[in-house]
Amino acid sequence: MIKPLLTVPIILLFFVSVHAQTDTCDCTKPTESQIIDLCNKVNRTEYSTIDGFSFTYQEALWKMAGADPQKDDFNKGVEKVQCFWNKYRQLLTCEFSTNTATGKNILKYTIEGGLPGFTVEMVKRYQLDVNFTDYDGETVLDYLVRRMGEMRKRPPVDQLKIDEYQRIHDLIRSKGGKYATEL
Repeated sequence: MIKPLLTVPIILLFFVSVHAQTDTCDCTKPTESQIIDLCNKVNRTEYSTIDGFSFTYQEALWKMAGADPQKDDFNKGVEKVQCFWNKYRQLLTCEFSTNTATGKNILKYTIEGGLPGFTVEMVKRYQLDVNFTDYDGETVLDYLVRRMGEMRKRPPVDQLKIDEYQRIHDLIRSKGGKYATEL
């Protein structure tokens, strides 16, 4: 049995080690050029020629995170991508004038741009923390709910897109996704 006096130091040690893990990842701040490249690769969804990757955007994300597919196994790569994401997710925005989510984070951008596979992969495979807000004050869940409401009000109603947004919403929620009011 743990004595109450030992509980506080153990809890503090846990939080310090989790915090240190996030702060010590070996990744540099992404350049504007790297972010643009990632956005372009997500838009094009070209197939990768490197074993272990399906698409070139995966390669770009690993590279930005300091992960090397020649040295790092998948789990280490995921850990590096998660650390990179936690440090720099606010910077990962795509700027394309034809997308209503331009200037918002890359998850919202890909959902709105008809490329939800990126967001689904980041949530399921990489288990990224999506519980943060953009300058708009919305998390990805808030964004999905707002967009579904807007689509329902504008004829013709695109029920297939609404259903797709609902599936993404439900997936994110099942993986611990939160609304801004829950942060």
